[in-house]
Amino acid sequence: MKMNKFLTLAMAMLMSVAGFTACGDDDDDPAETIDALVNGKASAEITEEGNTATLKITLPGAYTATHVAQFNAQNICTSYVITTTYATSTLADIAWDAIKDQNGVDKLIVRRDGKSIIVDYSEMDAYKNGYMTKAVVMEMLQQQANVVK
Repeated sequence: MKMNKFLTLAMAMLMSVAGFTACGDDDDDPAETIDALVNGKASAEITEEGNTATLKITLPGAYTATHVAQFNAQNICTSYVITTTYATSTLADIAWDAIKDQNGVDKLIVRRDGKSIIVDYSEMDAYKNGYMTKAVVMEMLQQQANVVK
């Protein structure tokens, strides 16, 4: 009986030690990986002109993503398009493979033009039914800009 308790306790200790053991320090730091791929740091800038708001995100050596939102006189967003232009065709190929299957999902329009990928949200119900007010879209753009900074 004592031997059975000892074996149970020994197994429990062994299992707890195994749970805290790592398989090495081979995990790459995502920030270091990104820095190794690009020539500079990302930047984001929001501008408003008339009924158009633009968020431009640039990651030198990788891509420039331009978000363009257009509003009607009632401050409802009627068009929201993101055009991402990649520095190389290889980067564009990788991005296209990741997103091309989203074309048509919930009325999302995704297309490619050379090294650019265009994602058009304008036909989605949230935009067609007037749910995306200027205040909501501007907050969304600001949050995206803050992630970059």
